[in-house]
Amino acid sequence: MLIGIVEFTSEEPVPTGSFDGDVAWRSTSRELKKALAEVPVEAIVFHVQLDESDDLVRTLYDVKQWRPEVKMLLAGSSNNLLLVAEIKSTVFNHASRLGPDAALSARQVQVLTAIRSGRTNREIAAQLGISLSTVNRHVENILQKLPARNRAQAAAIRYWQRP
Repeated sequence: MLIGIVEFTSEEPVPTGSFDGDVAWRSTSRELKKALAEVPVEAIVFHVQLDESDDLVRTLYDVKQWRPEVKMLLAGSSNNLLLVAEIKSTVFNHASRLGPDAALSARQVQVLTAIRSGRTNREIAAQLGISLSTVNRHVENILQKLPARNRAQAAAIRYWQRP
C-alpha cells in the first residue's frame, strides 16, 4: 500500500512498525494538493506532534502494556470539528522502555527541558540559579541515564517521569 504523510510538525515520523506500506511522499498541508496530484496513494497519515500531551502518551503506553487486546480510539476536537480515529499500532521509542534506574531527578528534568528549548549550559545555569559545573554534571548524568550520545539526542528522546 502506498502511503502519503502530511506533516503538521517539523519532526520526522518513524514509520517502522507503524504503517502497513511504503511512504510515497511527505508533504505539508500547504503542498498537499500538489503531492496528491503527483503520486496517488491509498492512505494518508496526518502526523502531529504530541509533545504537549505527555499524559496521553504515558496512558497509551500503559494501556498497551496492561490490556493489549483493548481497541483504542483517539478523539480530537476543535470548534466545529470532531475527529475520531482508531489507534491501530503504537511505536514507543526506547525512552519509554527505560528501567527504574533511568529515572531523572526533578532538577535533571528541568535541565533537559532547557536543553530542548535550545539553551546553552551557561544559560541554563543562569536560569536555574546554579553553577555551570553543576549543569555540566546534570547533562552528563542525563546523557548516561537516557542513554544518549549528545545533547541533541537527549532532547529528541521522549521521556516522562513514571509515577
